[in-house]
Amino acid sequence: MRFFLIISLLIFPISSCLNDSGLVTPGNEKNVEALVQFQGKTVVDDSINLTSKLKQFTNSKISIVWQFIGFTRHLQSHNESSVESKAPFNFDGRFIKPPSDDILNNLEPAIGGFWLYSDANKNDKFDENYHPEHILMLDTLDTLKYEFLNLQKDFLELCEIKNDPQNYSEVFYIGSAGEIISHNHDTLLVPSALGLPVGFWQTALSMQIVLLHKRNKWESFFLYRHRDVDISQVKAKSHDTFAYEVELNYKRRLFPQEGKEQEFASKLFPYSISYLNMWAYSKSIAKVSKEKGWDNYPYTPKEGKDWILGRSAWYHILYIPDETSKLELLDAELNSAFVISDYKQLRLGYNLITCDHQYRCKLLDWDSEIEINLGDNYDYFQQQYPRESPLSNPVAIEIESKTTSELTGEFEYTPFVNISVLNGDNGIWVDYPERGLMFLSAADSLNFFSTLSHTQISFLRGSDSAISKLIIYEDNFKTSARKISGDISGEIKDQKNSLIGRPLNKVKSAEFTDVFGKYGNDNDTVNIKDSDTEVTLEMPPLNSFTLYQQDSLYSHPHASFWFTLGKNDSGEVSELVFHGAEEEKTFTKAE
Repeated sequence: MRFFLIISLLIFPISSCLNDSGLVTPGNEKNVEALVQFQGKTVVDDSINLTSKLKQFTNSKISIVWQFIGFTRHLQSHNESSVESKAPFNFDGRFIKPPSDDILNNLEPAIGGFWLYSDANKNDKFDENYHPEHILMLDTLDTLKYEFLNLQKDFLELCEIKNDPQNYSEVFYIGSAGEIISHNHDTLLVPSALGLPVGFWQTALSMQIVLLHKRNKWESFFLYRHRDVDISQVKAKSHDTFAYEVELNYKRRLFPQEGKEQEFASKLFPYSISYLNMWAYSKSIAKVSKEKGWDNYPYTPKEGKDWILGRSAWYHILYIPDETSKLELLDAELNSAFVISDYKQLRLGYNLITCDHQYRCKLLDWDSEIEINLGDNYDYFQQQYPRESPLSNPVAIEIESKTTSELTGEFEYTPFVNISVLNGDNGIWVDYPERGLMFLSAADSLNFFSTLSHTQISFLRGSDSAISKLIIYEDNFKTSARKISGDISGEIKDQKNSLIGRPLNKVKSAEFTDVFGKYGNDNDTVNIKDSDTEVTLEMPPLNSFTLYQQDSLYSHPHASFWFTLGKNDSGEVSELVFHGAEEEKTFTKAE
């Protein structure tokens, strides 16, 4: 039986602080027309006692800080602002300039935040932000990044760059020690990875997939800011000659130019290793910073030195310089597990956005009140929240078929594997990879659930009010799929009008006569019965329930399991296979 492995390409966001350029207050520019004016206040969690810190907080200032999701240090933007000297530190301000070129032209994605700090040395910039040892490690990271960018420049000169990511497949043959022994066709990691330890080549392969995808900054922003996994499909199966065979499916934009295939392949591996070195060192910075308390350095009051009292946890700034960047952002959002409502309001220039801890976001007008959260340590501002499903206590409702029919279609899920959504009575049928056919009841017109399988699906509308993507919630997992077609492809398309979601009692029972009877194995017995009103299956401890059919697959609307039938050489039904969440059982039909 097929099974899947998941390669998680979590590129660790650097926990670096601000650089020494700081905030420079524009000189005597009160009459300059502002690009944006903003206002806000601070809030504090009831569980945090800041009494002692508030007594030390002097000369309050607001800085706009751009946090990069990658390997760049934080940078600040020029702005004018005024802040009250005591809680709740009401503030207002304005931007009179765009962000600096270091922010606009950076290859890494950035999101702006509002930071409240004590300008202890009264020089109008936040400049006491690094532990000395932290600076040395960041300087080393800068060197690794410089080496990586040089290799990137040479590698891209060999590339043909596709506008849209293309599906791609590679096959590896693995030995008993977990090493790559051989490969087929033009698999790119080999021969450089031949004989490498299993853990190393798998990590290098993860880096390679990231580089060949060549995400733009907004694609990276949605992926890494969400701290979600980037899923590539990996199928592993047994092999006659080798220990097993691995088929890797992923998406990529980078391909070798004609005639440069060999040079492309030879430079890809050192390019990937350079990225791996940068990634690994950034992870070590985060570990050392945590162990030695460097992360909390800017949050600790020190006499004569600046320190941070608060940051905006849920309010952020995006800057869109041009139409191309705007379109890239909208397309990246459509492929992400972020939820941004009202994104049709996205405008060129500064945008104010609010996101909750589940990354459900909304664009705001600049006259909205911004909130800065007060805290006393790094961890408070970097909390990791569990995934939450949108429905806490789902209740099934009646819903018209014409409502669910709008949701039907093909949704792009992973390379080579899509999700099919089909119409059903008071809900939808979902053909979900490696999970089979599931029925989800309607909670409203856009939210559906299956209680037994702990699955929820929320549909989202685009700016044209058409369904644009769906978000899948399963226990503590959240992912997305964008709608690519209103048609259902392949075998499902041929069957959808006649079989999907249709009770067997709506078909002449004579069509399924050979299904009825007893099925057994060493431990259990299953009985499939026909009556005047329905076809039922009895299986301890599941008891009796109505069967629904899709081709050779049988299931019940509210079950997280299903059944398939096997036939012998004469075409007669000879066995029934029970597919559960954690096990399979085969039952042979009694004579």
